[in-house]
Amino acid sequence: MFHVKHLIKMKILITEAYNIAGDSLLRLMKSETNFDIYLLSEKAKEQYHNGNIHLYPCNILNFKVVKDIAYKIKPDFIINTLDYGDLQNNNHKKIWDTNVFAFENICSIARVLDCHLITISNDFVFDGEKGLYSEQDKPCAISYYGTSKHAMENTCLINVIKCTIVRASLLYGYNFYGYQLLNTNLIYTLKAKREHEISGNYYTNPCLADEFAYAVIKIIEKRRTGIYHVSGSEYLSISDFTVKVAIANMLDPGMIKVIPEKQIQRNPEEDDYIPPKKNPMKFGLVNYKSETDLGIKFSNIDSGLMAMKHYIYGEKLLPI
Repeated sequence: MFHVKHLIKMKILITEAYNIAGDSLLRLMKSETNFDIYLLSEKAKEQYHNGNIHLYPCNILNFKVVKDIAYKIKPDFIINTLDYGDLQNNNHKKIWDTNVFAFENICSIARVLDCHLITISNDFVFDGEKGLYSEQDKPCAISYYGTSKHAMENTCLINVIKCTIVRASLLYGYNFYGYQLLNTNLIYTLKAKREHEISGNYYTNPCLADEFAYAVIKIIEKRRTGIYHVSGSEYLSISDFTVKVAIANMLDPGMIKVIPEKQIQRNPEEDDYIPPKKNPMKFGLVNYKSETDLGIKFSNIDSGLMAMKHYIYGEKLLPI
């Protein structure tokens, strides 16, 4: 598919298996590399080992358990795929515990083991004022979730010498493990002849999950550090994206309903409260650095959706 087969044996530890980032990385690494892949997840019921794939049940907030597993494995790379929340999520404690506190422990482990840490962030670290942000643009999040991702980035850059920040725009692909994913949930809903609601309508350039995973593998191969933006080549609103998904799957786009944002802004009583902005906001990332340095050509939406139909994903690679 991507022709990145590596003969080098490396140990890769992924901090959360059951989300789109973890799933796409596992799938592409298994088919295109020689890596030994170790995955953590609180959703796993028991240890699972199959060839070069190793899954450990683990509450990521339990530092001792995470540390013991990592110290036993001694990975060459840790890929932090931890992610909780979105623009509307108001569970501040869980957002901060998962995206920041748990990640601080990951940084500590990477520093002690002297391994390369790659952490996955996204375009919500920006304010949505202009869209198509480059690696040189200064983050200025407007949501609590975006602020937590920015704090995660800073923690990584300050505390780990060998580190890479990969900011990804909206990832789309197949949903194997029941987690929330925009395009597959949309397909399931419309196939069931039910109305699909989209909360909010911002602009971004969605990225095919397989191409995101390929970019991360190239970062590992080239041992790149710093910040990389990974995104698709087409910039559009989320509502337009869902229409394209519906049409590509021969479903009725008339069943898609956009509803207003409800909780995107912080509480007015907070000191750093920012007055609400009018929709649609403009996020999205410039991918020029990734295309030139990593040698990747990112797809537009139509090409990405067409590629999804031709990829052979097979069965689930992990039990759940």
